[in-house]
Amino acid sequence: QSNRVASGSSLSGSDDEKETVTQEFTRTLDMANNAEADERYWVAEQYHLERIQMIKNYPLFKTLSEYRLGAFLEFGQFMQRRAAWTLLLAKASASTLLTPGLKSSNVDLLLEDAQYFTSRARQAIETAVTIDPMCCDAVLLLASILLENQEYDKAYTVIQDLMNRLLNRKERSEGEVNFEFNFDDFDGYHTDELVQPDSQSINPMVYVLLSLIFTTKGNALGARKAILMANRYI
Repeated sequence: QSNRVASGSSLSGSDDEKETVTQEFTRTLDMANNAEADERYWVAEQYHLERIQMIKNYPLFKTLSEYRLGAFLEFGQFMQRRAAWTLLLAKASASTLLTPGLKSSNVDLLLEDAQYFTSRARQAIETAVTIDPMCCDAVLLLASILLENQEYDKAYTVIQDLMNRLLNRKERSEGEVNFEFNFDDFDGYHTDELVQPDSQSINPMVYVLLSLIFTTKGNALGARKAILMANRYI
């Protein structure tokens, strides 16, 4: 099955010679989304994998980082949705058991599947963050996965790196460099300028994750400041 995708044979089966590679790339995502909506998850996964294979096979995409980012980010989001849905099924299955504390084999299998989907989501999202470390959507999803796995220090690091990169980009445009975002001295307000209604600004949900991270570190003041910042912009 995976060889079918890797060999370059398109699941979409298009014979339209006028269709460009980027158009096929976009259309394949539409087909993946449609398959997912119809609960044909294996088919949807193959479409996503086909897009990743296109990224690797066509030299055109080497200069189109937004397409490379999209392929891995959208696949990671898909796998994370599968993980979340599988966990819901596991909880629903467990709630129907008549004997308290008893786990059926079905529940165990669902939990294993959810863990597997999360692992694949993490791999894809880590690749997306490598492609664009300032992509807030990718960093948010990665940090969320890390928090769910109780890897608090790693979540802290990826958020800190995002903040530093965004702030340094702004400082460089104003002739300054090497701003260091310091969580220990976090007051929130020096990052005001990052939350703007444009595609390059920071997602205010970052502050929600910051609040969770500060809470796990026992920093109640930092958590309150972060949630206040989130409330200002959400």
